[in-house]
Amino acid sequence: MGKDFDKGSPNDANYESPKRESSEFPNEGCELSVGDKPCYAWWIFQLPYDKAGRYKKLEVGIYAKEKGWLGNGPTLYVYNWQQEEWDLVFTNKRTNGWSGWQEIDPTHGKYTHPQFDKVALLIYADGLDHIHVKYVAVQAQYADRPKAYVTADVGNKIQIGPEGRKITITVKNEGGPADYMYLTVSYSKNLKVVEKDSQERWKYYPPGSEVAGRTGKRETKYPMHEATVEHYGTGTKTYWLKFKKIDDGEGWIKYRVAMNSEGRIPNGIDPDTFSRYPTSGSEDQQGWYAVEIKVIEPSMIVVNDPLKFGKVHKGKYPQKDLEVYNFGSWGSLLDWEATPQDTWISIAPSSGTGVKRGKYDKVSVEIDTNRVSNPPGEIIFTATNIWNKPQQTVEINIEVVGPPTITCTVPTVAIVDEDVKLRA
Repeated sequence: MGKDFDKGSPNDANYESPKRESSEFPNEGCELSVGDKPCYAWWIFQLPYDKAGRYKKLEVGIYAKEKGWLGNGPTLYVYNWQQEEWDLVFTNKRTNGWSGWQEIDPTHGKYTHPQFDKVALLIYADGLDHIHVKYVAVQAQYADRPKAYVTADVGNKIQIGPEGRKITITVKNEGGPADYMYLTVSYSKNLKVVEKDSQERWKYYPPGSEVAGRTGKRETKYPMHEATVEHYGTGTKTYWLKFKKIDDGEGWIKYRVAMNSEGRIPNGIDPDTFSRYPTSGSEDQQGWYAVEIKVIEPSMIVVNDPLKFGKVHKGKYPQKDLEVYNFGSWGSLLDWEATPQDTWISIAPSSGTGVKRGKYDKVSVEIDTNRVSNPPGEIIFTATNIWNKPQQTVEINIEVVGPPTITCTVPTVAIVDEDVKLRA
């Protein structure tokens, strides 16, 4: 049986608020009895569970039979969970038999409870109606769930030189429309974000910030940037950050994406409300799987320093060799250049690129002893693709000895009795 109202509409009356529990419609139907007061009956329907939680189409249906002929017929309301009031769906004129379906707006939890996937319906009859409600029903048609994907324009290992490194991240939704999109990028403390595609879109979280983790709230240990896009929809979008190194050593960058279904209010940390990528691999500081980029660094060592040429007499001394090694991270590549600091030193080559870890470039060194001045000389080697441009100095040691000195003594000659005697 329906319940009486003291006033003429469900929002004016002291009605019972919908409960979270579901209530089944009775098999025998429901009687909104005859009388001189308005009356009502309401039910809560549990929608079929779906992880996406997003409904492309939501309809409510009713079949009622009028037993009295003096009223205006049944009126159907649906509960608005956001406004906490009943919204009118439709009315029907007085009829002996009446049925129909009406589509309602399911988006953003307006009529679907945002956490419990419930729909509450209320049938109202004025004081002159006598209505037998045969059924009330809810029909939900789901939209496709979003399918999040993210990638970057770099591999799983990068180097960051003195000018920094720009990383472009491509986000793609390969499924149904998404509402909120979150692109989260964490990175090691020896890195810093110096530029980004949008000041408004990205939010910076320094170490010690409270954020939502996989198992609850937690504080960040490392710096983090997060881009938020509302009403993302479908398709592909790109975002970028530029990093610089602020300290020595290897580092890392981890990024991931999460999307919730359109029409669904994000439910805290509940993983069922989001489509995420990646779905395996290493975890970031929030406990979610993330794509990891290792930041590696070369290290330059010049072997055969100092370079000693020994004693020479004149002209060019035969060349000697230096070896420029990369003893940095595995996978790193070293770029270098060298500049003699004295005009009497010549080298070949004077630069190199892409020296692999454990490998070296050979540099030939020659000196011109006719032009030597103020020895020892120097060659400065610079690793050009390391963030702080470390330099190494090679000292050229040389001894220059002039030509030998010849001493000659002239003999004395005396003539005695026409005899010639040589006196030494």
